[in-house]
Amino acid sequence: MIFPDSTLREMCQRLPATPKALLAVSGVGNVKLERYGERFLRVINDWVKEGSGT
Repeated sequence: MIFPDSTLREMCQRLPATPKALLAVSGVGNVKLERYGERFLRVINDWVKEGSGT
């Protein structure tokens, strides 16, 4: 498990678009940001671009 459900729910609510915004999500620290941040931000950004985030 990379992130617990509570962190994933917060990501869905906040829809962070930058590393700084992702780091502000509870449960995301520097290590996880470094390891997984780019991938999570890409998925979130793609989801928003498809119109699912509105």
